[in-house]
Amino acid sequence: MDERLKFVARLLDGEKMAVLCREFDISRKTGYKIFNRYKDCGVEGLTDRSRRPYRHARQLPFQIEKYIVQLKQEHPNWGAPKIQDRLRRKHSTVSPRPYNGLPELEYPFHDRTITVTRCGRICMGKLKINLSQAFAGQKVGVKQIEDRIWLVTFMQYDLGFFDHETCRIESAVNPFAAKVSPMSAV
Repeated sequence: MDERLKFVARLLDGEKMAVLCREFDISRKTGYKIFNRYKDCGVEGLTDRSRRPYRHARQLPFQIEKYIVQLKQEHPNWGAPKIQDRLRRKHSTVSPRPYNGLPELEYPFHDRTITVTRCGRICMGKLKINLSQAFAGQKVGVKQIEDRIWLVTFMQYDLGFFDHETCRIESAVNPFAAKVSPMSAV
């Protein structure tokens, strides 16, 4: 804390941040952090702060912890598997509304409806087109736009186009359309 206090005192005397940071062997980012803490909290802001996380990733909510302790007191012979089973049965429904998933997707205006593979591909005969694993198991619509050019749609969203040669999805703005100069009269 003494070093931080000296650092701030010299900054307040008008010395330059970059020069002081080099002298104290700290980065400028750390120097500004120390100085801003001083401006926000005064001398108290220069003390060491706890590095303890606010919440542990595997820590249970206190209500569940309390319930586990209560179960163990009521049933001292129960082990962890039995208590875990009781917890699952009691708390099996984190919502009151059940999730029913997506509705059955239909693409009546498309040539084909294809289910995306687990690895995120669309398979059309010998063609293997990488889409995204985010769509794994979902149905997409595939519609032929021109000879050897196809449009891929998910629900009402046009994802992009692919052709037989590259078998790569391009952006939804048709990259295969004729390019017209903005200066043309068309």
